[in-house]
Amino acid sequence: MATNKFLYNNEGIALVAILSVMSKMKSLEYSKVFLILPFLLNDNLTIFLKNKNSKVIGIQDLVSRRIGSFLNFNGSFKNFYALTFNAICIAEELKFIKVESNSIIYLENNFDLQSGSLGSRAKNIVAASEKLQAILEIDTIELYSSLKIHL
Repeated sequence: MATNKFLYNNEGIALVAILSVMSKMKSLEYSKVFLILPFLLNDNLTIFLKNKNSKVIGIQDLVSRRIGSFLNFNGSFKNFYALTFNAICIAEELKFIKVESNSIIYLENNFDLQSGSLGSRAKNIVAASEKLQAILEIDTIELYSSLKIHL
């Protein structure tokens, strides 16, 4: 990991993470969009989720199998809140998404998430986003409760 977390986790990589999930889901509530970065910017979770052999039955299953990654999930959620907001603003300005009253809508665009020019970390995030999509389909209250997020 880079020595400076602000260089390692930046708006560019956050944008890739959010768009990779949004491209699969097309529409997502704000409360769920803010969960994307704590999942996909955690290298241990990303490696697990991108693995084709790993199966995720539900959020409780994932938490119990990767307990170390969830010990401070609430802290990660709070730490990535501003970065998520910034990435949403950039994505909207670039017309990758449309912000509505209760949700964010993915707009078809020319941003190539399969590009060979993406770095290895971005490619891992894109690969992990498919399994995260299944997790984000779970009820919001159940997700926040299982992840022990305090607002």
